[in-house]
Amino acid sequence: QARALNCPSTSSMGRLFDGISALLGLCQDVSFEGQAAIALESQVDESCTELGYPWSIEESLPQIIDWQPLVQDLLHDLKNSVCLELMATKFHNSLVSMILSVAQSQGIRDIVLGAGCFQNRFLLEKSITRLESAGFRPHWPQQFPPNDGGLALGQLVAMLKNKANVTFANI
Repeated sequence: QARALNCPSTSSMGRLFDGISALLGLCQDVSFEGQAAIALESQVDESCTELGYPWSIEESLPQIIDWQPLVQDLLHDLKNSVCLELMATKFHNSLVSMILSVAQSQGIRDIVLGAGCFQNRFLLEKSITRLESAGFRPHWPQQFPPNDGGLALGQLVAMLKNKANVTFANI
């Protein structure tokens, strides 16, 4: 990590799902976006545990979540033959705890849950429940997809609302 060799930075939760799914032997190669995340979600046992893996947030702006303790403990569980369902559930529970922690640090009550990872039913429903229990008002896509399709729709709406001030760039 110190040399950034083979460790590109990313803000994508999808890459974390890909990595954990690969570590657990669920999906080494993908043929479509979200395949590894779907395989990981399919292993969740909602009645299994409320526990999660450790993680931390670096005190910086923007906030950076340190996944290293999570991955280290997951690898420890894997080495000790902990059942796949327990590891997948603990991973998902950790993500819900992260979402709640970031929400608490922002000082606002309305929290929007959007991005492809919220196609994951367990992650979405548990995040909504935990946020509501903590006094937040979660919002999530209900008529349009939370992934790139919904993002594109939002960009279109923003463009139409501001069409007098639109600048196009060739990419």
